[in-house]
Formats: sequence, C-alpha cells, structure tokens
Amino acid sequence: MEFPAGLASVSNARRRLREQLTAWELAPLVEPAVLATSELVTNAVLHGCSGERDTVAMAAWCTTDELVISVADRSHLDLQPRGSDLDDESGRGLMLVGAIADRWWFTTAQDGAEKTVWLALSLPRCNRGEGE
Repeated sequence: MEFPAGLASVSNARRRLREQLTAWELAPLVEPAVLATSELVTNAVLHGCSGERDTVAMAAWCTTDELVISVADRSHLDLQPRGSDLDDESGRGLMLVGAIADRWWFTTAQDGAEKTVWLALSLPRCNRGEGE
C-alpha cells in the first residue's frame, strides 16, 4: 500500500492495517500492530520524506510464526533513534516500537534511495486440539 507523504496518511495507514489484520483474524495483534505502525508511518512522513510528492509504502504479511510489517520512505538517511526528556512532546516513537514489537530493524537500499523499517510480532498460538 502506498500513501502520500502527508500526516493524513497516518490515519489511512492505521485504518487499512486494522482492516487487513481483522480480515486475517488476528484480533490480539490489531492494537499493538496499529500503534507501532502508526509511529513508523509518522516517522516516515516527518523525517523520511522531502515533500507531499513523496510516498510512504506499507506492507504486512505473516510468516509461519510472525506478523511482519514494513514501512518504506525515500530517505537515504539511517535511522537515528534519539533520547527525549520527560517533558518532550515527541522523540519516543522508536522506543515505543521497540517496546511493542518482538523485534524491529531497518535496511537501506543498496543505491541509498530508500529506507525500510520493519517490525515483527509473534502470532498468537492456537491451542485447539491439545489435550483432547
């Protein structure tokens, strides 16, 4: 899914991800996945794009044991997590992603034209049939 590099895209990304995870019957992961992805899309819009002509791409898929979500922007800059003071109104997004996700990481394209931030959440275990 691609979104224009504007703040309105953050709510659109949240809505689309919520719909997809609900369709996949991943209710326990909806809220944490949407919150963490919202932070990544916000960061991409604010720090990874040079204007509204840029786009932010988001994708989600499941492996055998994880939900993986990626958010890509056109920035060639590495991610620079920063500290924040208690009274700061911003600066905690990646810390929040780290607290929510089982793991997260970023990659840059070999040509340096794109950065992708990834997060992974463990899929809920199915206990049907155990002990019967």
